Amino acid sequence: MGSLNPKHINAHLKHAAIAKGMVIWGAILEKGDYVYTVELGVKNSRAILPFKNCADKVFVEGQPAWFIIIESKIQDSVCTLTVSANEDDICHSIMKHGHIDHIAPAMCVQFTVSKVLKDGLQGTFFEEYLGYINQIYLNTPMDSLEKYKDTTIKAYILYIHPITKFTFLTTRNLHLPQEPTALPKGYIGSAKILSNLGKGVAVHLKKNELGFVTYKRLLRSLKLNDSSDITELVKRKFPVGSTHNCRIMDYINIDKMYICTFEQSELKEEIFNVNDLKIGQLVKGSIEGINSSGITVKIGKLTGFVTNEHISNVQYSDNLKRNYHIGDLVTARVWFINGDNIKLTLKQGFVKEDKCLTSYKMAKKNDEYKGMVVNTYSSGVLVVFYGGVKGWLRFVDTSKDYQNMFYQGQIINVTITEKHTNKLFLSLDKSEDLNHRKLQIGQYTSGTVESIKTDGIVIRTAVGSFQGLLPTNHILINCKLSNIMKNLYGEGDIIENLMCIAKDKGRILSLRECTYYKDDKFYVPRRNQLKQGLVLRCSIKSFQKKQLLLTSPILFFNGFIEVNSENIMEGSESLEDVNFAEGQAVIAKLTEVNDSVLKATVKLSDVFDYDFQYPVDLLRRYLTEVDKIQQKLMLRGDNIAQYKIGQRINCEIMKINNFGCSVRLSDGVQGIVVPEHWPNKPLIGSFHEGVVLYVNFIDKYLEISLNDTTNQKICKDQGNFPTIFYFN
Repeated sequence: MGSLNPKHINAHLKHAAIAKGMVIWGAILEKGDYVYTVELGVKNSRAILPFKNCADKVFVEGQPAWFIIIESKIQDSVCTLTVSANEDDICHSIMKHGHIDHIAPAMCVQFTVSKVLKDGLQGTFFEEYLGYINQIYLNTPMDSLEKYKDTTIKAYILYIHPITKFTFLTTRNLHLPQEPTALPKGYIGSAKILSNLGKGVAVHLKKNELGFVTYKRLLRSLKLNDSSDITELVKRKFPVGSTHNCRIMDYINIDKMYICTFEQSELKEEIFNVNDLKIGQLVKGSIEGINSSGITVKIGKLTGFVTNEHISNVQYSDNLKRNYHIGDLVTARVWFINGDNIKLTLKQGFVKEDKCLTSYKMAKKNDEYKGMVVNTYSSGVLVVFYGGVKGWLRFVDTSKDYQNMFYQGQIINVTITEKHTNKLFLSLDKSEDLNHRKLQIGQYTSGTVESIKTDGIVIRTAVGSFQGLLPTNHILINCKLSNIMKNLYGEGDIIENLMCIAKDKGRILSLRECTYYKDDKFYVPRRNQLKQGLVLRCSIKSFQKKQLLLTSPILFFNGFIEVNSENIMEGSESLEDVNFAEGQAVIAKLTEVNDSVLKATVKLSDVFDYDFQYPVDLLRRYLTEVDKIQQKLMLRGDNIAQYKIGQRINCEIMKINNFGCSVRLSDGVQGIVVPEHWPNKPLIGSFHEGVVLYVNFIDKYLEISLNDTTNQKICKDQGNFPTIFYFN
């Protein structure tokens, strides 16, 4: 049995024999603040790999690699070694002192082409070692070979034949992260035969991609007999230049090549990968296995699992499985999909019912669906639907023994009475459709999105069933983020924590203000409760003639609060430098209250005490809102949503100028690095580990630091906001 463990490979070495310039196999033991600790497997020795000697590589604990000894110190029978992972130094040492067995896969070498073969290039590296590059391993597969004759090119080791020591290489950089494939697994399209590669044929696919069909799959498309000449049959049926329908079976990253087939049975298969399935879909399959947990069913090229409670409509018992046998054909519905994990149901109540509740978004108040009982409690029943959608059936009359009326796995018909973001409330009876309560200023409600407009979101309120408007700038604290959040809502979405702030041509709602009033920081006053010095949360209505007009949720008051120019800005600050937005939140203190007018000041020195409470609270709310946007973008599959402040990332430098450098992450997300946060030696094309400093959801880019000194000072966990203490 082979081993990559340095303790096994270097067991014969003595610490006194390790010298400067020696190449040695090791593995990363742990990562410190400035160095990696390396395990060499040599007794009485310890080795460190400074970050500066990593050549921009990032290692993980346990990762094996070749290292070169930079410095060796022996004291008190203990050898302390400093090593480097620089490939150029390692290659130079191997050329001078080493052996081909010291060469590791993915090592970069200079390859001199000595001969152009029919299907590749033959040459040497390190002056004496013989190697071969097949034409499919060129940067441009199937490229013209003649242009490489008598040239020296950069290549990467694939593997070395253990007996002949003949080396196989590629010109593709094996250190780059895998890029997303242009064509998905299961794709069906035309393929043009390019050439015969010995063990199969190379084909040209859509988007200029390269595919390969093995002889084994080609033979399944041929009619053979004992006297058939297979080579001639393949050439006759699949001549170079001919076009055929093919299906992509897989993708080999190291070959940058798709594995394809021309087999009709594969081309006709409707269920090839998980993307061919939808939750609630009716499917047919055959039973592959039966065990104590359930039944395994083969559906097309995929495998689904039926848990015990989904085998039958009746309450589960082991006797039910006696009705099923391996090879039986069954009809089922797709119950749940998570990655490659596919759950099916054989319950006839679900199989025969075409109306399937598969997401919270499609659930509508007063609609009736079939669901399955998961658990029964004294206060209600937890019901689950397709796709993991859950609902709560509340018991109205707690004097009844409902728990004995339900069992786990039971199918029941329920009606949706309330809908929230990720929870439904249910009833066994049809619910009332009208809500006769009134929605007054200062009242809280939830609502359903009816449409998205330029100026906001049209909402149908749960209280009173009124049609109201949630203005764009009343969604979040930050006006720019509010516009992003507005466009992330969709028709039918439920928005919680809304507050009625006005009845101007219908109900005006605010999500932003509701969070403040619910926290008891403010209250909605009556008109006769207003007095000089009262602090109110307000929204900007307009700015004209150097005067602000504000609105505030006040009972029995439909007017505006006036703020004169001298009560807007501090000291010498100019109003011309400020862009006020309609709906923008401001805090105002009343300065004049009479029957005809309300006047106020919004100057910070007039409104706020000099403590940290308000700015800290504002920052906390802002970060919470950023998190909400991130969650929404994540549900939409936006790559920018997976990044958070303080997160460690790897990126490639794309451009450099006096203002900073632009970088790209492996998933295509762009980032910027200002000069203060540059690495020691920024080079275009180099890879670095960095830290996310800020996520700009508006322009969709990251602000990143690549400076090791700065990065070591940044906490990886930015999720907990620091506690602020106040002292008298």
